[in-house]
Amino acid sequence: MKRKTLLSMFAVLTVVLTFFKSQFGLLINPTAVMAGVGSVLLYIFWEAKRDIQALSQQKAKWADPKFWISFLTLVIASVNEQFGLHLPAEVIISILTIIVGILFKQKIATT
Repeated sequence: MKRKTLLSMFAVLTVVLTFFKSQFGLLINPTAVMAGVGSVLLYIFWEAKRDIQALSQQKAKWADPKFWISFLTLVIASVNEQFGLHLPAEVIISILTIIVGILFKQKIATT
């Protein structure tokens, strides 16, 4: 998003908040609200930029089967819970954990 567009949106939001403050007698400070929103957005944009850089530096991760098995563990457990597939999540996670353990060639701790 371009700076001019973002600043225009901030200006419009400040005007709207000022209007509501004057019409309803609210105890809000539009300048403080916009400063807070601006600092949060700035932080989010810079963190997103860092995350994109970190992803581009780890291109080998996308071809790693261990990454995809771990990812599938999370996705299948979540889909099972959200869409009511009625599969025990423990069974799904256990099977995929065994697969990840084999790929990592580590001993899996059993309880």
